[in-house]
Amino acid sequence: STAIEKNMGKNIDFILDFSGVTYIDSAGIGGLVAKLKEIFNYGGNLKIINTPSKILKLFRLTKLILILTFFTKTI
Repeated sequence: STAIEKNMGKNIDFILDFSGVTYIDSAGIGGLVAKLKEIFNYGGNLKIINTPSKILKLFRLTKLILILTFFTKTI
């Protein structure tokens, strides 16, 4: 079972560190959205930290900025 399933109903925050991300394509966005739905369905939240400005711009264009939580520094 996945970490998401193991923490079902516990209102867990899953944190992704994007500091090393230089590129994300439509498949990457699709995978992120699929996991985001799964996390929300289990009562959790997804937070993204250290997102480079180039990647943040893509999240703005796709409107994902409206449903994801971003932090500029490690939390």
